[in-house]
Amino acid sequence: MDCPRDNTEMSELTDGEERLLSRCAECGGLWVDVADLNRILLHAGLPTLEQARERLRDALISIPWEGLKLSAGDPALPVTVIPAS
Repeated sequence: MDCPRDNTEMSELTDGEERLLSRCAECGGLWVDVADLNRILLHAGLPTLEQARERLRDALISIPWEGLKLSAGDPALPVTVIPAS
């Protein structure tokens, strides 16, 4: 497999006969496919990628745009300006 970032041939890091990660010698990037990632997560007792995405989706809330009545130049977060002394 070639590195998605710089197209350098990647080396495979294995655990016995199963491939776990691919590593790029050029940029140092580590890559893992979804099936291998889910296997690693399940082995560690963690939720799979899809389970984690679903949990995040369920936890997200949206703020109605009507509640964001800002004038041009107003900060979205309250700020206090302290004059330089």
